[in-house]
Amino acid sequence: MTASQASGPVMLGAPKDSLEPKPLIPEGRYTVRCDGFKPKASKNEENPSVNLNPILKIINHPTLNGEQVYIPLNQNAGFILKDFSHMLGMDHQEAEDTVSIPGHFMTNPQSPKDYSQYRYQGPCLGQTGDLLVAHKEYKNKPSYYVKAYFCRKPGCTDKHSTELT
Repeated sequence: MTASQASGPVMLGAPKDSLEPKPLIPEGRYTVRCDGFKPKASKNEENPSVNLNPILKIINHPTLNGEQVYIPLNQNAGFILKDFSHMLGMDHQEAEDTVSIPGHFMTNPQSPKDYSQYRYQGPCLGQTGDLLVAHKEYKNKPSYYVKAYFCRKPGCTDKHSTELT
């Protein structure tokens, strides 16, 4: 039904099969493509920060192609930002006392403090890399997390984390 066909109250619903939680991404190594970021303020009010929320889609997989791997990628976790950048084959950026992913975020001049309106511009877009998905229990529910990022930066001799929890 289109909006022009509606006259009076209209009920919009979801298919009943959507009541079941989506199955977890199975544990294992996956190749992902970075399609952007959806930054959002973290929920930690004592130590405010931004979760970059990269849009990572599984590619080259027979059954999970296009599935998104959700990770917060908090701006305050420098070692994870470095590992994430190296997964995409790039150097992380360093300036005085900060570490960041390559590129930058453009603010909305009308809402400069609304992180959800920040738009990423940089070399991460379209880059691919491998990560390791593992399972754990979070708030009494099964969930997955990225256990490790695999470095594809040529000639890298850095030590990378093998247990990101």
